[in-house]
Amino acid sequence: QLMQNIVSDMLDFERIDSGRLVLVPAAMRVSQLLQAATDTFRGLAAAKGVTLRLVPLLFDLERAVFIGDVRRLQQCVNTGV
Repeated sequence: QLMQNIVSDMLDFERIDSGRLVLVPAAMRVSQLLQAATDTFRGLAAAKGVTLRLVPLLFDLERAVFIGDVRRLQQCVNTGV
């Protein structure tokens, strides 16, 4: 999964450079986006002796729904982890 994401990121850079990147807006919750990233990297962190946990968000942010390209934002969050 991680390797697939890296390849996808590289292809996205090519699309950005050529002006062909298509964004797909959709409703999402930031809390779900962050939880997915935590779940994705928890095993890798544990293998390195690191505990990865998600600190609760402010109540309003926890429930807020945003519009954005979920896949692209997930790529950004995963890169930051």
